[in-house]
Amino acid sequence: MHPSHGHHMEQWCALWSSFLATCRRHPILYMFRGTLTKRDDGDLPPPAHGAISAARLTRLVLLKGPSQKSGALVYAKAEFQSPGGSVKDRLAAAAANLAGPGGLAEGTSGSTGISLAMACASANVPCHVFLPDDAAAEKHALLRALGANVVALKPVAITHPDHYVNAARRRCTLAANNDDKPTFVDQFETTLNYRTHERITAPELAKQLEQLGHPY
Repeated sequence: MHPSHGHHMEQWCALWSSFLATCRRHPILYMFRGTLTKRDDGDLPPPAHGAISAARLTRLVLLKGPSQKSGALVYAKAEFQSPGGSVKDRLAAAAANLAGPGGLAEGTSGSTGISLAMACASANVPCHVFLPDDAAAEKHALLRALGANVVALKPVAITHPDHYVNAARRRCTLAANNDDKPTFVDQFETTLNYRTHERITAPELAKQLEQLGHPY
């Protein structure tokens, strides 16, 4: 890594740490999706102004090229506008909302780890992220800055017991007691994934399309 890149990364991590500390003192400032609040996850907020409502509803973007070619209006939902920069924020928020005192654990080399670390920091529960040790140094640094317990493992095949996903699953079964036992997110198999989109994302889409004059 170039020295200047390392300096910028340190500044970025320091900024995130300061931001999270402020959020813990003033929860209203936290611009996460909002499913971390203890509410029915099917109860969507009414349209409103302000940072929290803006973070809850990512925009729909009209795709002109596909629309012209198909003869229908084609929209894309701009999930990159979420605080974690991806659609994984939705599952992470829902999982953190249901987490016990042991928090969450997941094996991930992608954006899920960032989303989970942010969600757990907001919910004030532990986050254990298992990932390959050859993942970008910036990702390791950001996860730690967000308060996650990072376990870096040598890359091996998914069938190997020490693959980072299998290690995360094992961490959830070897806890000494229930208070220390994290919940294994299991992002690709959990029904919470589709249920979150069914109860949260789908109503958002329907409401946004209706506001655009296209009732669903």
